[in-house]
Amino acid sequence: MNFLNTKDYFTLIKKLLNKKILITAALLLILYFVGNRNAQDASKIKTYKVSPNTLISTVTSSGKIQADQSTDLHFQTSGQLAWINAKQGDQVYKGQAIASLNTQVLEKQLKSDLNTYAKTRTTFDDTNYTYKDQPLTDAIKRIAQRSQLDLENSVVDVEIRDLAVRFSTITSPIDGYIISAPAVYPGSNVLATDTIATVANTKNVQFLAEVDETDVGKIALDQVTKITLDAYPNDTFNSKVALITPKAITTSTGATAFNTIFNIDTQKQLLIGMNGTAQIEVGRAENVNSVPLEAIVDDKYLYVKSRKKFEKKEIEKGTESDTDVEITRGLTTGDIVLTAGFDELKKGSIFQKITGSVLWPQ
Repeated sequence: MNFLNTKDYFTLIKKLLNKKILITAALLLILYFVGNRNAQDASKIKTYKVSPNTLISTVTSSGKIQADQSTDLHFQTSGQLAWINAKQGDQVYKGQAIASLNTQVLEKQLKSDLNTYAKTRTTFDDTNYTYKDQPLTDAIKRIAQRSQLDLENSVVDVEIRDLAVRFSTITSPIDGYIISAPAVYPGSNVLATDTIATVANTKNVQFLAEVDETDVGKIALDQVTKITLDAYPNDTFNSKVALITPKAITTSTGATAFNTIFNIDTQKQLLIGMNGTAQIEVGRAENVNSVPLEAIVDDKYLYVKSRKKFEKKEIEKGTESDTDVEITRGLTTGDIVLTAGFDELKKGSIFQKITGSVLWPQ
């Protein structure tokens, strides 16, 4: 029988101890992973304590600055442009002459119409003289009627041509500025449909917003509105809904909207065409219990904390802002509701269950 010497004996003991330690460590490691599997991450669970708040519900629409008075100037007849006394940026006054047609042609046309009138008048008189002593037959009646109509038409032609001469010069109907560059030049022929210039009164400006058809039913006249402009990002202009146009428009994106006008009273220089946003207050609820929008589940439920559990409660909503919503039923002041980490409620490791540190849904 062979006996281990002292050195070999201690070497064997050391090996056995090392093996036992390794096995124990491995078992502990396995137990750690198994015990913490599917662990609930408390850092992902966010809550909100309910307290009374004031909620403001708004409708937001984009738009531009425009003049409250603006008009396109047209001649009432076609002709050759003689002169134009306007360029973009010019200040003009009510009654100021802006442009005129060449009246030489118009005056000759008026003279021709006057000659036609004189000729028609003579024919009318001759007709009456010729048939004045004859029996009034149907044929004579028709002749007299034609002569009368020819005379009336010649009078109308003279009046129209006279108006053309009188209206050959266009004037500005308002005080303001020329805001568009004229696209016509002296010597060119213009039509009555051609825009000679656009005049706008820039002293009083408005904000014109395009309110989507899904929101137009929420807005009404005199609703408080806050307007921000890209040119003045740090300023807010207070206004109210002044006009909601009754006819829909199609926006540049193809959507249906309604032009809505807001008056702006400010000392700042607001230029026509400045872009901005109108935030219209369509509802207000003061001193009400509310929760963040992200707390709402399936549009009608909240998870409300009860000790170490979250109870799923059915609620009713009221006024809604961009971030919060009023809860009119199912919630009281001081309640704690879940706002994030809903999936974490389904989790819980063995260790968390044993120690009672897991939050459960009810």
